[in-house]
Amino acid sequence: MTYGYFADEQGNRQLLVNITSNPQRTFFLVIPPFHPACYHDFHNEQRLLEFETRLTACTNAVVIDWGRMTYPETSFLDTLHLRKEAETDLSQKFRDKINDILRERKQPGI
Repeated sequence: MTYGYFADEQGNRQLLVNITSNPQRTFFLVIPPFHPACYHDFHNEQRLLEFETRLTACTNAVVIDWGRMTYPETSFLDTLHLRKEAETDLSQKFRDKINDILRERKQPGI
């Protein structure tokens, strides 16, 4: 299997339009944890970083890159899916992260 960033340019443009057209909203974009095997011979990493930079330039977009978050290999069902226990842990971390960001922005939490 080949892993990497294979852009849907039309989808990327539409996402940026949606974000910039709605400055009153905060967009949370999360790159979830992947099994370490996904990063062996990862394709187009520079293009991914460039797109992340374009996203983070939007003041109402928050990119949370947890792609390389450390979970033991046994926490994965496969290269893309966490087991239930790790999933629950990730959900709580995500909720905490969102609340921290909203608090910094003086917005109500979830």
